[in-house]
Amino acid sequence: MDIRAPQDGIITTWESEEETWGGRPVEVGQELLQIADTSGEWVLEVEVPDDDMGPVLDAESKLKAEIAKGKLPPGSTLSAYFVMATDPEHRYPGYVRRISAKAEDGGSQARGQG
Repeated sequence: MDIRAPQDGIITTWESEEETWGGRPVEVGQELLQIADTSGEWVLEVEVPDDDMGPVLDAESKLKAEIAKGKLPPGSTLSAYFVMATDPEHRYPGYVRRISAKAEDGGSQARGQG
């Protein structure tokens, strides 16, 4: 059977292989796969353990210092990239929009845009 998605994109379902649902009955409307549209902007929320926040906070501090010295224009952003587990060969560029001021449930949050 051919299954056609209503949009172009990449499969983001962890277990999209046929053995996951192959041979099993499915019902109308049952979600089999998730497709992500990679052509537009994404907003990601990343939870980082507090012990791993050092490099992120250091980079943010350096960026603010460069802005204060006039080496970068006000409003400059911290660049970043993300890699999807389903497409590890491709890096998606982005930037950090906000870093949470406090830890939530044992980890800090960095919100970025790509």
